[in-house]
Amino acid sequence: MTDWHIYGIRGEPPFYAQLYPCISLISRGKFLDWWIFKYYNGAHFNTAYRPGTGMIVTKIWYSEQPRTGEQQGWRSVFYDAVKNWQSFDDETKRYYNQRAKPKGEYGYHRYLTYYLKANFPMIIYWEPLKQSASQNVTIPAYMNSDYFGGAGRIRSVTDYPASPPYGAIRYRSDLKKWLGFKEDAGWSEIGAPFDLFAQYLDVINWRDSELYTKTVSGVSDAQFRQTIMILSTGTLTGNSVFVHDNEKIEFNYETTKIQTFEFPLFNLHSVTNQTIYLHLTEDTGSPPDEVMYHFGFKIVNGDLYASSGDEEEQEITDTGVNLSTGYQNTRLKIEFKAESYVKFYVNGVLKVTHTTHIPTQVYFYRNFGVVTNANKPKGLTVGRLLIVKEY
Repeated sequence: MTDWHIYGIRGEPPFYAQLYPCISLISRGKFLDWWIFKYYNGAHFNTAYRPGTGMIVTKIWYSEQPRTGEQQGWRSVFYDAVKNWQSFDDETKRYYNQRAKPKGEYGYHRYLTYYLKANFPMIIYWEPLKQSASQNVTIPAYMNSDYFGGAGRIRSVTDYPASPPYGAIRYRSDLKKWLGFKEDAGWSEIGAPFDLFAQYLDVINWRDSELYTKTVSGVSDAQFRQTIMILSTGTLTGNSVFVHDNEKIEFNYETTKIQTFEFPLFNLHSVTNQTIYLHLTEDTGSPPDEVMYHFGFKIVNGDLYASSGDEEEQEITDTGVNLSTGYQNTRLKIEFKAESYVKFYVNGVLKVTHTTHIPTQVYFYRNFGVVTNANKPKGLTVGRLLIVKEY
């Protein structure tokens, strides 16, 4: 008579008729009070009674679905792991298959092991440091390690939850806001609403032609179309067009305040045989004097340079950006802190910082222009100037 206990069965064994309908099933969950048949292969079935491949008849159960934050978080991580695997090409999968062979696994399982060990779900606290409305925060065992889910370290386990891991977020119903735990600021608001009056904003467009002085040679021209200005030269070497404001643009010269100046480049007709000046300067020459008080950008052919001057010397640095022809939205930004630095950004990325030969002037003109260095026309389209000043 078969000893059913070696197969994990407790109590009286069922009649064969009860087992027969389930013989070909692979375990996936509980079927009421049924006993079901499971088939194990290789390392997955290894007991004193049936080493290697074998069969077992047992009751199957599934856990409750409390849907805690931790459980749902792990499900999300597992989902991401599976989606990653499905997106891998054959060569990548082959790598994991090779890594899995010594352990008698498939590459899929080896990858999941690596992924789940390296990634933890982000903790989300509800209300005053609770994982859910009815569950107080307790510190999971895995958070005792130095690193938690790539978000940062726990500053003090004994102070938890007063010092949760960096990167955690929580919801404050009294404020109706989400807060994030940041290394330098502790709990602070995420996605704070924009306060129009937190900073002083100026938007200076290209409007009526009488507001500017236009200096041209040959058949060069400048067109003013509210939010953009179009500059185009004649067809002969040395032809140029320059435009500067008639009125000074004042700004706040305080050593403790930061001001930014930003304008977009919307179109560049060429990247050869040309020189373009995009200066905020006290000089209204054509071209502007590059030693006088100024900061701005200069384009030589297609190379973009950062430029500043203090009436004694020019500081000019290659940004490493090579511009392309045609329509674009290249954002050029200058950050100025009086007597400290001038920083030059391209599309939000800091490229150059000048700490010497920076202006000490409290006003400037926009002085923009282009010179062709060949018997071909050159041109560009530039947008409005946005000035942001700290109060």
